[in-house]
Amino acid sequence: MLQAALFDMDGLLLDTERVGLRAFVEVARDHGLAPRDAELLFLRLVGKTMPRATDLILAAIPGVDVARLDADWHAALDRAMAQTVPLRPSVAETLAALSAAGIAMAVVTTTRTDRARHHLALAGILGYFVDVVGIDRVSRPKPDPEPYHLGASILGLAPENCAAFEDSDTGTLAAIRAGCAVWQVPDLRPDGSAPDQVGQELADTLAQAVAASRLLSRGSFQA
Repeated sequence: MLQAALFDMDGLLLDTERVGLRAFVEVARDHGLAPRDAELLFLRLVGKTMPRATDLILAAIPGVDVARLDADWHAALDRAMAQTVPLRPSVAETLAALSAAGIAMAVVTTTRTDRARHHLALAGILGYFVDVVGIDRVSRPKPDPEPYHLGASILGLAPENCAAFEDSDTGTLAAIRAGCAVWQVPDLRPDGSAPDQVGQELADTLAQAVAASRLLSRGSFQA
């Protein structure tokens, strides 16, 4: 029986990937990459962690200082989200409905915890979550199941009793490996490619995914 919800953050709760894409294209141009090539590279980087991301960047921009590029990108991202962070469609009403129903929730993200908490606070949704599991709180990030094991443990449940909601293939695989029931809501993808099928269900919005999970009683929430 599903009793709690674990959420990825970027691209699922927060509409940060489009902001990130614009910032990356701007910064990559200064490092010698044409805008269209930068856009394609960014889409390939979504959901990836180091060192895989480093390999992809070096293949696209041989000899680039990856640490400098990353620092420049984060600085541009911070400028773009200095005052507010946009939500993905249906997120506000979905979290409100889950909270009203007493469903425990946590965030499981590849963003550092302090940065994730800051962005969730700017978006006005931090208060919904029991805790935030950032990449700095685990030794093995997604696609390893450790982040989801920790998220479930913080909520006092086995992963099998948690619904996990993701947008990326990497995060979806992590949640499946942990034993969660998983719904994927794809966001930005390279060339419109279909998600890898690893046992998850697919949905167009978070509201649809939560409705399909049956975490909320029938009739209490409209997707």
